Amino acid sequence: REAARAANREASEQAYKGLAERALGRYLDRRWGPGWAQRLPRPRLAAVRRNVQALGPSLDALERFRLLPEHLAGLAAPARVVTAPETPEAERLVAARLTRWIPGAEALEVPSLPGGMPFSTEETVERIAAWVRARLA
Repeated sequence: REAARAANREASEQAYKGLAERALGRYLDRRWGPGWAQRLPRPRLAAVRRNVQALGPSLDALERFRLLPEHLAGLAAPARVVTAPETPEAERLVAARLTRWIPGAEALEVPSLPGGMPFSTEETVERIAAWVRARLA
C-alpha cells in the first residue's frame, strides 16, 4: 500500500509541475505495464494525455481520503469491484477489502488484455453491463 501511495504521490507531484509525460509514465506503468503508450490506439492515447492534468488533484484527494468499514455499512446500492490480472497487488488488496466491507458487493476479475487495459474491450464492457442489467431487472 505504501508503494502504491508513494507512486501516486510522485505522479501527482509531476502532474502538478506540468510534467505530463512523467506523471503518466509513473501512474500508468504500474497499472498497464511499461510500453503502454506504444500499445494504445492513437485516439485513446490522445484522450489519456488530454486528461493528465486531472491526475494530480485526483491522486492528492485519494491520498488524503480514509475509508472505514462503518462508512460503507449502510450502502444500499449494489456494487461490483472490478480487477484484472494486471491490477497491481496494492490495488488488489484494496479491491478485496472493499468487497468485504460493502454489503452485498461482488468481485469481478475481467480478462487479461494486451497492454493491460482491462476496461477497453467489448467483452469486458458486456460483462459489466450484464451485471448492471441483472440488478435493474
